[in-house]
Amino acid sequence: HATDSLTHMIHRRKFLASAAAVGSISGIASRMIYAGPIPLTDDGNLRWRCDIVQMVPQDYGRRAPVVTGVSIQPNGNQIAIVGDDHYLCIYDFNHKTFVSQLKVHRDWVRVTRFSPDGKLLASAGNDRRLCIWDAGNLRQPPAVHPHSSAIIDVDFSSDSSRLASVGFGSELRIYDLPSGRIAHRMTCHCPDNHAVVFSRDDQLVAAGGRSGWIRVWNVGTGELVHQMRPHRQRIRSLAFTRNNEIVSCGEDRIVQITRLDDVDQPRTLTHDSAKLYDMQLLDDGVLATCGSDNLIHIWRLEDNEPVGTLKGHLGTVSCLDFSNNRIASGGYDTQVRIWHYKKDFDPATRHTKLIRGWNKRG
Repeated sequence: HATDSLTHMIHRRKFLASAAAVGSISGIASRMIYAGPIPLTDDGNLRWRCDIVQMVPQDYGRRAPVVTGVSIQPNGNQIAIVGDDHYLCIYDFNHKTFVSQLKVHRDWVRVTRFSPDGKLLASAGNDRRLCIWDAGNLRQPPAVHPHSSAIIDVDFSSDSSRLASVGFGSELRIYDLPSGRIAHRMTCHCPDNHAVVFSRDDQLVAAGGRSGWIRVWNVGTGELVHQMRPHRQRIRSLAFTRNNEIVSCGEDRIVQITRLDDVDQPRTLTHDSAKLYDMQLLDDGVLATCGSDNLIHIWRLEDNEPVGTLKGHLGTVSCLDFSNNRIASGGYDTQVRIWHYKKDFDPATRHTKLIRGWNKRG
């Protein structure tokens, strides 16, 4: 825990010093970038429209926060943003303004998630507290669930009735949200876990972390049903496909796709340019990954081929979310970027049709 936090702060200070030297961080709250009809530049960069949200210091004399968690409200107009300034910030991307800055946490906030129905919002981090908010009334104090160690990741079940949490401890908790009680406690493979995810049908839950192992449990019974080691270094992110394949990525710079009926033969998506911090399935055929090369990579899973990159962040891209045809990314450059995913994007041909009317600037 201490080593992880120290390493983060060293990288953050080096980056902010470099950014300040070139004048790259400004006080602009947000702006829009024009994306033309051609999807790729000569170097493979996808030119999708992007709104930029520059985080600002909440307290006098402090720096703008490194962003470590983003979540887009399903069927809504808001994005939740958290980082190392202890705040939970709510940004309205229709009005391009922050509507709430909430300070309930007492330390670095690692993760935030809207529930799939958009009614709840979870936040958690180094203060060992899981906060569950009423997304429709953020002025109301959240329900607070104390943990014995820092919380790194949480995930809601698809029906929004359960929430799973993991972190610097070997315990995975599943909360029954209507009652607020802990329904199950599972034992993870190691005491440093950065990823937890429910399957699409809510029958399974998986967790992974520093050891490179993934454990999978039955949600109803709490029984361990699968375990595998697709990575040799820390796992940072997990996802289930509709076919209950597990997609995983981490600090060994690769993405692995593992079938639960053949856990010893994962399919490898090589990514040798950066440590991977997060990923999101845009659909079952397209994957977005991000990491220490400051880029977001878009992949075609059918044949493990890269499609292109989203370029713009000035530091490590630490977190991603996808909802409402938008990709949200946050990073060490103290920025959040909201990329507008093109529904007519064809990963087989790497071509997007002309979208008219996107030449406005904010």
